[in-house]
Amino acid sequence: MATQVQLRRGTSTQHTSFTGAVGEVTVNTTNKSVHVHDGSTQGGFELARADLSNFSGVITATTFSGTIGDITGTAATTTTTTATAIVSISASTYRSAVFQVQSVEGTKYNITTINVIHDGSETYMTEYGTINQPVGVATFSTDINGGSLRLLAYPASANSTTFKVMTTSIDV
Repeated sequence: MATQVQLRRGTSTQHTSFTGAVGEVTVNTTNKSVHVHDGSTQGGFELARADLSNFSGVITATTFSGTIGDITGTAATTTTTTATAIVSISASTYRSAVFQVQSVEGTKYNITTINVIHDGSETYMTEYGTINQPVGVATFSTDINGGSLRLLAYPASANSTTFKVMTTSIDV
């Protein structure tokens, strides 16, 4: 017969006044969640349930990693009209990516979406959903260089141009 393990448990109210030992895990019977304790913080740290039903708020991160890809946010500023790599990801890790790019140069604003896939040496891209207000800020291309899949920006002006990019990368 299997061994049964039973952890300390209590209601949410009881957890607020309980300080567990370092590394101790307790069960919250109100929220049906677990708390991890550090030996000094009353209530410990409640872990989010898989369905997030005991969590509300804002998650702040620059990368979300999944089982088949990642979502990252990056920013770059340039003061040249020559090609600038604004995103670089591993071509051996990722086969394809979707780049949502916001470009700002002074009072000119753009947003565009770029899909790209590669075969290890060549990239194939399409750009769509572009909004230019009032005119285009940059054009884009992709390449593979030094084992990296790169998104290249070609600003229309040598004025300071800022690119904010949300990248959804899918594994090879």
